[in-house]
Amino acid sequence: MHRSRIRARMSGRNMYSIAGPKEAARGSALDCRGLSLIEVLIVVAIAAILFLVLQPVFITSKRQAMQSDSTSRLHQLGLAAQIYSEANGLKVRSCFELVEAGQVQSSLCTAPLDPTQEGYSNIVMRQLSRGRLGDKSVHPRPYKLSFVGSRDANVSDAELAKASSNLGWLIDLSPSESESGGVIEPLLLAMRKGVYLRLLEDTSVVRRVFTKVSIRNKQGQTVECSGNPWLFADFEQKIMEEQCGQIQERL
Repeated sequence: MHRSRIRARMSGRNMYSIAGPKEAARGSALDCRGLSLIEVLIVVAIAAILFLVLQPVFITSKRQAMQSDSTSRLHQLGLAAQIYSEANGLKVRSCFELVEAGQVQSSLCTAPLDPTQEGYSNIVMRQLSRGRLGDKSVHPRPYKLSFVGSRDANVSDAELAKASSNLGWLIDLSPSESESGGVIEPLLLAMRKGVYLRLLEDTSVVRRVFTKVSIRNKQGQTVECSGNPWLFADFEQKIMEEQCGQIQERL
């Protein structure tokens, strides 16, 4: 019995001492070995490819989030205008009217996608105030105004009375772009393209596309025109053609 225990201990000791010091050191060195240069380059290349593939998705998601923010701000402005109109019996036709009446903060009148420093509305008001048809009482404000009101764009309620549907008073130009590719130039509304947001009288927000019509002038030439009232409401084609003809007569 005693000899069998000794043999068992010896055999166990031999079993655990098969790997010598050199072999153990070699195994630990293999375990601690880092990545080679080729492996690092492969990881970097995969990361770069993933970044290039996912970057447009991130940009699109960010832009959509900003547009959702603009929609929410327009809706809040619509509610504030509705409350103010019911309390004072006055129709709100510009964002600065709510700011100066103390109903909202000026920051609510800015669009996240507006790249300009002073805001689309201030630029539009400055351009129109310089023209002979502009309203001299409407002038840029010292704070940023992105959303353009019908008053800012020199559009009267009488002009909007001929609209067929979706009557609004405030628009967000930031989702659109210039036909010339510029950011600020040109904020002449007739030179915009793409989609924009419109705040309706019932505080809902709709997406619309810039509308243009083509007619023949007295010289028989085909001319294309757009009208500021068309940005704030939907008009029938016949009405827009008539208004386009009136614009050409004044030019």
